Amino acid sequence: MLTALLLQVISLAYYTSNMVTALTIGPPLPQLHDLRDVHNDPSFTFGFVKGTANTADFRDSKNPLFQDVWRNIAEEDLSASASAGMERVQEGDYALMLWELFFDINYGHDCRVFLLPARYFPTYTSFAMPRDSPLVPLMNKLILDIASSGLLRKWWLELSFTATDCSAIDTAPIELQTVLTPFLLLGFGVLGSLGILVAERSFCPIRMPVSLKNYKPVPKA
Repeated sequence: MLTALLLQVISLAYYTSNMVTALTIGPPLPQLHDLRDVHNDPSFTFGFVKGTANTADFRDSKNPLFQDVWRNIAEEDLSASASAGMERVQEGDYALMLWELFFDINYGHDCRVFLLPARYFPTYTSFAMPRDSPLVPLMNKLILDIASSGLLRKWWLELSFTATDCSAIDTAPIELQTVLTPFLLLGFGVLGSLGILVAERSFCPIRMPVSLKNYKPVPKA
């Protein structure tokens, strides 16, 4: 009986801890996977940083989705800077198109925001100079010197980061095996207790005590 009561306390604590954990993990993430989901969701406002290459990307794109998105973008939907745009994202109901590396370095640890998996508009930065410019060989030599000295690797290590795993903020339903485990433990404990009881009754039979207070011996014939 004591074993059953102890297992009841353990199972109750186990069940309660699982339920409290599931309820305090956090709200589920929005069901957004790409730009189309953001565009079709009226509760979100889409925008990007004003004056960036994304303006030409959307304006000159032949993609019907990008054209539709561009026609629905208003002036107030654009952000003055990346930091200002991220402030609007943290306030809610705003989706910002941003350089992935900038987001990972500055906001990769913040679980209040998340990054959609799809990538758009890869942009490369270059120095534009005339073909016959005397700066061309100087720039080539400078780039080779930087690469040979290991500065590129040093800069890459400085830009490296460890993003926070925010997958735990997604709510997961309590599965049957989670709920069933403490009850199985309790059932096995009860069966074990009954087995011990049967063994005690088999090897240690209980004798009925008899009172000798009113016992009168019978004389022998």
